[in-house]
Amino acid sequence: MRRRKHTVLIRPELDDEALHRTLTQVRPGRRQHGPGTDHALWPPAARLLRATGPDWDRRAHRVAVLAAALPPATADRWCADRPRDPDALAVRAHRHAITTGRTSPAAAERSCREAAEAWPEDPTPWLALLSIRCAFGAADRHVRPIWQEAVTRDPGSHAAHHEYLRHLSPRRHGSLAAMNDFARSRAARPPLAALPLVARIEQFAWSAQRGNSGVLGARLRWQEAERELADAITGVFPAGASHAAAVADLNVLAFVLTRTGRTAEAAPVFRRLGGHMTGYPWDLLPYPADAYAYWREQAYGSARAGATVPPKR
Repeated sequence: MRRRKHTVLIRPELDDEALHRTLTQVRPGRRQHGPGTDHALWPPAARLLRATGPDWDRRAHRVAVLAAALPPATADRWCADRPRDPDALAVRAHRHAITTGRTSPAAAERSCREAAEAWPEDPTPWLALLSIRCAFGAADRHVRPIWQEAVTRDPGSHAAHHEYLRHLSPRRHGSLAAMNDFARSRAARPPLAALPLVARIEQFAWSAQRGNSGVLGARLRWQEAERELADAITGVFPAGASHAAAVADLNVLAFVLTRTGRTAEAAPVFRRLGGHMTGYPWDLLPYPADAYAYWREQAYGSARAGATVPPKR
């Protein structure tokens, strides 16, 4: 595929404009270096999370993104300035989840449990703990109970289900059977409609890792995803779908539509995305941003011509 210039938005905040505005305030700039920097950075994050309240779906997304964006010392300073603040503790817990290689598992788990005690109804600390256990390759008997804690508090948690699906993927510690059974059993909730498509992508990515390098571009093999596509088009694309990770699900849908040769049908999905690209699943292809831009152009062209274009590797 020829590399080209293109306009693609790759933002961890996805289409959350309130979070985007906050990130511009908490990312340190020239004038924020020196004494007091940590203190100056956390108040905008605190205001955003206070306004988010118990919208667990939006809170989970915002906490995870803020934890990755804030300088390492800021979450600790926030906790020092606001002891027992559940927002500060949740961000620190997710910070530990992100830096698992530099934090002992025991210390990271203590941070998550402290955050959970500060707001017992909040699933967010359990999501951080789920991520930590998955990152360390814990056995399923140590992972599933943590997933259960999260979904007990938020039954439709997008973050919990997708993290657990990745844990069950054969690319990590599971099997095709376990992953597919889980995806199909949970997909009825609208926020989770993309789970079977993600499981299908994981299946082909696993096959590619095992030496079948052409599988990600093989149209005939991708026809196996038709059943999942029919359900996902109804569950992922409807107008008004507004959960925090809707952009991620739409990227999955666009990816699979182009893989199956239903390129014209991907055009309205790309239009809905408005240029917002997520790394996964496009990073399974060479030059992901180029691939996204290429297939977006092909989708628009196919829609105008009323035709479909076979996928390329």
